[in-house]
Amino acid sequence: MIQLSPRLQQVAQYVQQYAPQNEVVLCDVGSDHAYLPSYLLLNNHIAKAIAGEVVEGPFRAAQKMKEAYSFKDRLSVRLGDGLSVIKENDQVNVITICGMGGVLIRDILNEGQQAIKPNTLLILQPNMASNHVRKWISDHESSIIDEIIVEDHGRLYEVIVAIYQKSGPKLTYNEELFGPINLKKQDKYFVTYWSNELNKLKNVQQQMTHSQQVDEDKVIYIKERIKSIEEVLLNDD
Repeated sequence: MIQLSPRLQQVAQYVQQYAPQNEVVLCDVGSDHAYLPSYLLLNNHIAKAIAGEVVEGPFRAAQKMKEAYSFKDRLSVRLGDGLSVIKENDQVNVITICGMGGVLIRDILNEGQQAIKPNTLLILQPNMASNHVRKWISDHESSIIDEIIVEDHGRLYEVIVAIYQKSGPKLTYNEELFGPINLKKQDKYFVTYWSNELNKLKNVQQQMTHSQQVDEDKVIYIKERIKSIEEVLLNDD
C-alpha cells in the first residue's frame, strides 16, 4: 500500500471531502511518481487520473507505478508542461498542484487557464509564496473554500482548496497573505508558521541595513510585510 507524506495525505483528504459527487477525474501536475493519484485510485476515491510530468525521469517513474498496480486506462501518464497535459475530452474536474513555489503554481494556472473548466476543484500546495496563489484565485473571481497549515518532517506547508468560478469575492491584502480561512480559524500551526516568517524577514531587514546598495522598493516591501504579520500575531494574543 502507498504511504503518502503528511502534506499529500492532507491533499488526498481534501479530494475526498470536496471533490464532486459525480465521477471524479483528477489531474495531478508534477506528479512525483504518481503517488497521489495512485493512492486515490487504489482507495477508489476517484474514477480516473492524469499524472503530468515535465521531466523524463519522473515521467518514467510514474509509468512504472501505473504498471505495478495495473491501473490500465484509469491512470494516464503524460509528458508535458503544466496543464497542457489535459485534453479537451478528459473531463477533468479536480486539479492538484503540489510541492512547488507559489509563483510557479500561479504561472502554471495562468498558462493553462483554458484547460480549467468552470467549477473545477483546485487543491494547491505551495512550498512558499502562497500569497501569489491566492492572488491568482482572487483575480479570477474564484473562491477559497478551505485551507490549512500542515507539518511534514519538521517543515510547515500551506494547502489551499478553491473552486474555479466567476463569482468569488475579491481578497484583501491580508487575506491574500495569510489566507481568509486561516485568518479566521488560526489553528495550532498558524502562529508558529508566521512567527518563523517574521523572524526571517527581520533577519533580511537587519542584513539590508549593513548593505552598501539598498533596494528601496524591497525595504518598503519588507517593512510593510513585517507590520502586517506583527499586527495579526498581536491580535491573536
